[in-house]
Amino acid sequence: MGGTSADIGVAPDGKLRMKHLLDTRIGDYHAMVPMAEVDTIGAGGGSIASIDEGGMFRVGPRSAGAMPGPACYNRGGTEPTSTDAMVVMGWLGADSFLSGTMEVKPELATEAVKTHIADKLGADLEHAAMGIFQILAHSMTEAISLHSVRKGYDPREFSLVAEGGAGPLYAWQIAEHLGIPRVIVPGHPGITSVGGRPADHRRALRGPDDRVDVVGRTRPRLAAPRDGPALRAGRRPAACRRHLRSRHHPRAQRRLPLCRTGLRASCARTRRRDHRRMGRARPRPPSTRCTVVPTRSVSTTSRYSWSTSA
Repeated sequence: MGGTSADIGVAPDGKLRMKHLLDTRIGDYHAMVPMAEVDTIGAGGGSIASIDEGGMFRVGPRSAGAMPGPACYNRGGTEPTSTDAMVVMGWLGADSFLSGTMEVKPELATEAVKTHIADKLGADLEHAAMGIFQILAHSMTEAISLHSVRKGYDPREFSLVAEGGAGPLYAWQIAEHLGIPRVIVPGHPGITSVGGRPADHRRALRGPDDRVDVVGRTRPRLAAPRDGPALRAGRRPAACRRHLRSRHHPRAQRRLPLCRTGLRASCARTRRRDHRRMGRARPRPPSTRCTVVPTRSVSTTSRYSWSTSA
Protein backbone atom coordinates (compact mmCIF):
# COMPACT_ATOMS: atom_id res chain seq x y z
CA MET A 1 0.00 0.00 0.00
CA GLY A 2 1.61 3.19 -1.18
CA GLY A 3 0.46 6.75 -1.62
CA THR A 4 -2.14 6.27 -4.36
CA SER A 5 -2.95 2.59 -4.73
CA ALA A 6 -2.77 -0.81 -3.07
CA ASP A 7 -1.40 -3.80 -4.98
CA ILE A 8 -2.70 -7.23 -3.99
CA GLY A 9 -1.22 -10.59 -4.92
CA VAL A 10 -1.41 -14.19 -3.72
CA ALA A 11 1.73 -16.30 -3.28
CA PRO A 12 0.83 -19.97 -2.60
CA ASP A 13 3.83 -21.80 -1.11
CA GLY A 14 5.78 -18.54 -1.35
CA LYS A 15 5.52 -18.32 -5.16
CA LEU A 16 3.79 -15.29 -6.63
CA ARG A 17 1.21 -16.21 -9.26
CA MET A 18 1.97 -15.10 -12.83
CA LYS A 19 -0.49 -13.93 -15.47
CA HIS A 20 -1.13 -15.86 -18.65
CA LEU A 21 0.75 -14.20 -21.49
CA LEU A 22 -2.51 -13.40 -23.31
CA ASP A 23 -3.71 -11.49 -20.23
CA THR A 24 -0.66 -9.23 -19.97
CA ARG A 25 -1.57 -5.73 -21.05
CA ILE A 26 -0.09 -2.25 -20.78
CA GLY A 27 -2.89 0.19 -21.51
CA ASP A 28 -4.64 -0.99 -24.67
CA TYR A 29 -1.74 -3.14 -25.84
CA HIS A 30 -0.91 -6.80 -25.25
CA ALA A 31 2.54 -6.89 -23.66
CA MET A 32 3.16 -10.66 -24.01
CA VAL A 33 5.85 -10.55 -21.32
CA PRO A 34 5.92 -12.25 -17.88
CA MET A 35 3.85 -10.29 -15.36
CA ALA A 36 2.90 -11.02 -11.77
CA GLU A 37 -0.82 -11.52 -11.15
CA VAL A 38 -1.52 -8.40 -9.11
CA ASP A 39 -4.78 -6.49 -8.64
CA THR A 40 -4.66 -2.75 -7.96
CA ILE A 41 -7.27 -0.62 -6.22
CA GLY A 42 -7.35 3.09 -5.42
CA ALA A 43 -6.41 2.92 -1.74
CA GLY A 44 -3.33 4.67 -0.42
CA GLY A 45 -1.98 7.21 1.99
CA GLY A 46 -3.14 10.03 -0.27
CA SER A 47 -6.68 8.71 -0.86
CA ILE A 48 -9.09 11.62 -0.43
CA ALA A 49 -12.10 11.34 1.89
CA SER A 50 -15.29 13.16 0.92
CA ILE A 51 -19.06 13.31 1.30
CA ASP A 52 -20.70 13.18 -2.13
CA GLU A 53 -23.90 14.94 -3.23
CA GLY A 54 -25.99 12.01 -2.03
CA GLY A 55 -24.46 12.14 1.44
CA MET A 56 -22.33 9.04 0.87
CA PHE A 57 -19.07 8.83 2.82
CA ARG A 58 -16.32 7.89 0.34
CA VAL A 59 -12.56 7.40 0.51
CA GLY A 60 -10.67 7.19 -2.79
CA PRO A 61 -10.02 6.46 -5.56
CA ARG A 62 -9.16 10.16 -5.93
CA SER A 63 -5.74 10.85 -4.46
CA ALA A 64 -3.90 13.96 -3.35
CA GLY A 65 -0.71 12.43 -4.73
CA ALA A 66 2.69 13.71 -3.67
CA MET A 67 1.80 17.29 -4.60
CA PRO A 68 -0.03 18.85 -2.90
CA GLY A 69 -0.33 15.69 -0.82
CA PRO A 70 -2.23 15.33 2.47
CA ALA A 71 -3.31 18.52 4.22
CA CYS A 72 -0.86 17.89 7.07
CA TYR A 73 2.07 18.16 4.64
CA ASN A 74 1.42 21.92 4.43
CA ARG A 75 1.96 21.97 0.67
CA GLY A 76 -1.36 23.53 -0.29
CA GLY A 77 -3.63 20.50 0.09
CA THR A 78 -6.92 21.17 1.87
CA GLU A 79 -8.89 17.93 1.38
CA PRO A 80 -8.60 15.23 4.07
CA THR A 81 -6.74 12.05 3.21
CA SER A 82 -6.16 8.75 4.99
CA THR A 83 -2.80 10.10 6.17
CA ASP A 84 -4.56 13.07 7.78
CA ALA A 85 -6.90 10.65 9.55
CA MET A 86 -3.89 8.77 10.94
CA VAL A 87 -2.41 12.02 12.24
CA VAL A 88 -5.71 13.02 13.87
CA MET A 89 -5.95 9.65 15.64
CA GLY A 90 -2.33 9.90 16.78
CA TRP A 91 -1.22 6.81 14.85
CA LEU A 92 1.32 8.88 12.93
CA GLY A 93 3.46 11.02 15.20
CA ALA A 94 4.05 14.51 13.86
CA ASP A 95 7.49 14.66 15.47
CA SER A 96 8.65 11.29 14.13
CA PHE A 97 7.49 11.47 10.51
CA LEU A 98 10.39 10.38 8.30
CA SER A 99 12.49 10.17 11.47
CA GLY A 100 11.75 13.80 12.22
CA THR A 101 13.15 15.12 8.93
CA MET A 102 9.73 16.13 7.56
CA GLU A 103 7.52 18.64 9.32
CA VAL A 104 3.87 17.62 9.68
CA LYS A 105 1.12 20.00 10.78
CA PRO A 106 -1.49 18.16 12.92
CA GLU A 107 -3.66 21.27 13.05
CA LEU A 108 -4.05 21.23 9.25
CA ALA A 109 -5.07 17.57 9.33
CA THR A 110 -7.60 18.33 12.06
CA GLU A 111 -9.06 21.25 10.12
CA ALA A 112 -9.40 19.21 6.92
CA VAL A 113 -11.13 16.24 8.58
CA LYS A 114 -13.41 18.50 10.64
CA THR A 115 -14.45 20.77 7.77
CA HIS A 116 -14.98 18.17 5.03
CA ILE A 117 -16.14 15.13 7.03
CA ALA A 118 -17.04 15.64 10.70
CA ASP A 119 -19.14 18.79 10.27
CA LYS A 120 -21.03 17.39 7.26
CA LEU A 121 -21.83 14.14 9.07
CA GLY A 122 -22.54 15.76 12.41
CA ALA A 123 -19.92 13.50 13.99
CA ASP A 124 -17.05 14.21 16.33
CA LEU A 125 -13.51 14.46 14.98
CA GLU A 126 -12.27 11.07 16.20
CA HIS A 127 -15.22 9.16 14.76
CA ALA A 128 -14.79 10.90 11.40
CA ALA A 129 -11.09 10.00 11.28
CA MET A 130 -11.82 6.40 12.29
CA GLY A 131 -14.46 6.23 9.55
CA ILE A 132 -11.84 7.15 6.94
CA PHE A 133 -9.61 4.38 8.20
CA GLN A 134 -12.37 1.76 8.30
CA ILE A 135 -13.70 2.51 4.81
CA LEU A 136 -10.24 2.18 3.29
CA ALA A 137 -9.51 -0.99 5.27
CA HIS A 138 -12.83 -2.47 4.11
CA SER A 139 -12.00 -1.73 0.47
CA MET A 140 -8.71 -3.60 0.75
CA THR A 141 -10.32 -6.44 2.70
CA GLU A 142 -12.87 -6.98 -0.06
CA ALA A 143 -10.18 -6.83 -2.75
CA ILE A 144 -7.99 -9.40 -0.96
CA SER A 145 -10.99 -11.66 -0.42
CA LEU A 146 -11.93 -11.55 -4.10
CA HIS A 147 -8.35 -12.03 -5.25
CA SER A 148 -7.88 -15.13 -3.10
CA VAL A 149 -11.28 -16.81 -2.73
CA ARG A 150 -12.21 -16.59 -6.41
CA LYS A 151 -9.00 -18.47 -7.21
CA GLY A 152 -9.73 -21.22 -4.70
CA TYR A 153 -7.55 -20.00 -1.81
CA ASP A 154 -8.64 -19.54 1.80
CA PRO A 155 -7.10 -16.34 3.29
CA ARG A 156 -7.10 -18.03 6.72
CA GLU A 157 -4.39 -20.38 5.47
CA PHE A 158 -2.04 -17.54 4.50
CA SER A 159 0.09 -14.88 6.16
CA LEU A 160 -0.42 -11.23 5.27
CA VAL A 161 2.75 -9.42 4.18
CA ALA A 162 2.23 -5.68 4.72
CA GLU A 163 4.45 -3.77 2.31
CA GLY A 164 4.50 -0.11 1.36
CA GLY A 165 4.70 2.90 3.61
CA ALA A 166 1.03 2.70 4.63
CA GLY A 167 0.62 -1.09 4.60
CA PRO A 168 1.45 -1.90 8.25
CA LEU A 169 -1.07 0.67 9.54
CA TYR A 170 -3.95 -1.23 7.93
CA ALA A 171 -2.67 -4.81 8.04
CA TRP A 172 -3.98 -5.68 11.51
CA GLN A 173 -7.54 -4.61 10.65
CA ILE A 174 -7.51 -6.51 7.35
CA ALA A 175 -6.09 -9.64 9.00
CA GLU A 176 -8.72 -9.47 11.74
CA HIS A 177 -11.58 -9.22 9.24
CA LEU A 178 -10.30 -12.08 7.05
CA GLY A 179 -9.18 -14.33 9.89
CA ILE A 180 -5.56 -14.27 8.72
CA PRO A 181 -3.50 -15.65 11.63
CA ARG A 182 -0.21 -13.85 11.03
CA VAL A 183 0.95 -10.46 9.77
CA ILE A 184 4.50 -10.05 8.46
CA VAL A 185 5.92 -6.52 8.41
CA PRO A 186 9.23 -5.90 6.60
CA GLY A 187 11.87 -3.97 8.46
CA HIS A 188 11.64 -1.22 5.84
CA PRO A 189 8.13 -1.57 4.39
CA GLY A 190 8.28 1.60 2.30
CA ILE A 191 11.23 0.36 0.23
CA THR A 192 10.56 -3.38 0.18
CA SER A 193 10.10 -3.51 -3.59
CA VAL A 194 13.21 -1.44 -4.23
CA GLY A 195 15.24 -3.54 -1.81
CA GLY A 196 14.08 -6.74 -3.46
CA ARG A 197 15.66 -5.89 -6.80
CA PRO A 198 19.32 -5.72 -5.72
CA ALA A 199 18.77 -8.62 -3.31
CA ASP A 200 17.64 -10.95 -6.11
CA HIS A 201 19.99 -12.75 -8.47
CA ARG A 202 18.72 -14.78 -11.37
CA ARG A 203 20.50 -16.60 -14.16
CA ALA A 204 18.78 -18.33 -17.07
CA LEU A 205 20.46 -21.15 -19.00
CA ARG A 206 18.61 -23.09 -21.69
CA GLY A 207 19.43 -26.25 -23.56
CA PRO A 208 17.49 -28.71 -25.77
CA ASP A 209 16.58 -32.21 -24.62
CA ASP A 210 14.46 -34.29 -27.00
CA ARG A 211 14.26 -37.33 -24.72
CA VAL A 212 10.87 -38.18 -23.24
CA ASP A 213 11.97 -40.06 -20.12
CA VAL A 214 12.38 -36.97 -17.92
CA VAL A 215 11.93 -38.86 -14.68
CA GLY A 216 14.09 -41.88 -15.40
CA ARG A 217 17.74 -42.09 -16.44
CA THR A 218 17.81 -38.55 -17.86
CA ARG A 219 16.42 -36.86 -14.75
CA PRO A 220 19.82 -36.17 -13.10
CA ARG A 221 20.92 -34.33 -16.25
CA LEU A 222 17.91 -32.02 -16.11
CA ALA A 223 19.25 -30.02 -13.20
CA ALA A 224 20.09 -26.36 -12.95
CA PRO A 225 23.78 -25.48 -12.49
CA ARG A 226 25.10 -25.85 -8.95
CA ASP A 227 27.59 -23.00 -9.22
CA GLY A 228 27.30 -19.29 -9.84
CA PRO A 229 27.35 -15.94 -7.98
CA ALA A 230 23.82 -16.33 -6.61
CA LEU A 231 24.33 -19.94 -5.53
CA ARG A 232 27.64 -19.22 -3.81
CA ALA A 233 25.95 -16.42 -1.82
CA GLY A 234 23.28 -18.75 -0.52
CA ARG A 235 22.81 -19.40 3.17
CA ARG A 236 21.75 -23.02 2.67
CA PRO A 237 21.98 -25.65 -0.11
CA ALA A 238 20.11 -24.79 -3.28
CA ALA A 239 17.05 -26.90 -4.09
CA CYS A 240 16.34 -27.73 -7.72
CA ARG A 241 12.75 -27.58 -8.98
CA ARG A 242 11.52 -28.57 -12.41
CA HIS A 243 8.39 -27.64 -14.30
CA LEU A 244 6.97 -28.37 -17.74
CA ARG A 245 5.96 -25.95 -20.43
CA SER A 246 3.35 -27.77 -22.45
CA ARG A 247 2.27 -26.34 -25.81
CA HIS A 248 -1.07 -27.65 -27.09
CA HIS A 249 -1.64 -25.03 -29.78
CA PRO A 250 0.54 -22.40 -31.50
CA ARG A 251 -0.99 -19.76 -29.21
CA ALA A 252 -1.71 -21.84 -26.10
CA GLN A 253 1.12 -22.62 -23.70
CA ARG A 254 0.88 -23.78 -20.09
CA ARG A 255 3.32 -24.17 -17.24
CA LEU A 256 2.87 -27.41 -15.29
CA PRO A 257 4.57 -28.73 -12.14
CA LEU A 258 6.71 -31.77 -12.95
CA CYS A 259 5.90 -34.78 -10.76
CA ARG A 260 8.50 -37.40 -9.94
CA THR A 261 6.29 -40.13 -11.36
CA GLY A 262 6.23 -38.79 -14.91
CA LEU A 263 4.48 -36.66 -17.50
CA ARG A 264 1.13 -38.42 -17.18
CA ALA A 265 1.02 -37.72 -13.43
CA SER A 266 2.00 -34.09 -14.05
CA CYS A 267 -0.93 -33.59 -16.42
CA ALA A 268 -3.35 -35.32 -14.01
CA ARG A 269 -2.19 -33.08 -11.15
CA THR A 270 -2.76 -30.00 -13.30
CA ARG A 271 -6.28 -31.13 -14.16
CA ARG A 272 -7.06 -31.56 -10.46
CA ARG A 273 -5.73 -28.07 -9.77
CA ASP A 274 -7.91 -26.64 -12.56
CA HIS A 275 -10.94 -28.37 -11.11
CA ARG A 276 -10.24 -26.90 -7.67
CA ARG A 277 -9.77 -23.39 -9.02
CA MET A 278 -12.48 -23.27 -11.70
CA GLY A 279 -14.91 -26.04 -10.76
CA ARG A 280 -14.05 -27.94 -13.93
CA ALA A 281 -11.02 -29.34 -15.69
CA ARG A 282 -9.92 -28.22 -19.12
CA PRO A 283 -10.27 -30.66 -22.05
CA ARG A 284 -7.29 -32.75 -23.02
CA PRO A 285 -5.94 -31.47 -26.35
CA PRO A 286 -3.00 -33.37 -27.85
CA SER A 287 0.26 -31.88 -26.66
CA THR A 288 2.62 -30.99 -29.47
CA ARG A 289 5.61 -29.90 -27.44
CA CYS A 290 6.90 -30.19 -23.88
CA THR A 291 9.84 -28.30 -22.42
CA VAL A 292 11.41 -29.17 -19.07
CA VAL A 293 12.70 -26.10 -17.20
CA PRO A 294 14.91 -26.75 -14.14
CA THR A 295 15.30 -23.93 -11.61
CA ARG A 296 17.63 -23.78 -8.64
CA SER A 297 16.76 -21.30 -5.87
CA VAL A 298 18.69 -20.18 -2.82
CA SER A 299 18.10 -17.83 0.08
CA THR A 300 20.71 -15.08 -0.12
CA THR A 301 21.93 -12.70 2.55
CA SER A 302 20.01 -9.44 2.57
CA ARG A 303 20.49 -6.14 4.36
CA TYR A 304 16.75 -5.83 4.83
CA SER A 305 15.48 -7.46 8.02
CA TRP A 306 11.97 -8.77 8.53
CA SER A 307 10.03 -8.88 11.78
CA THR A 308 6.97 -11.01 12.42
CA SER A 309 4.11 -10.19 14.76
CA ALA A 310 1.20 -12.44 15.63
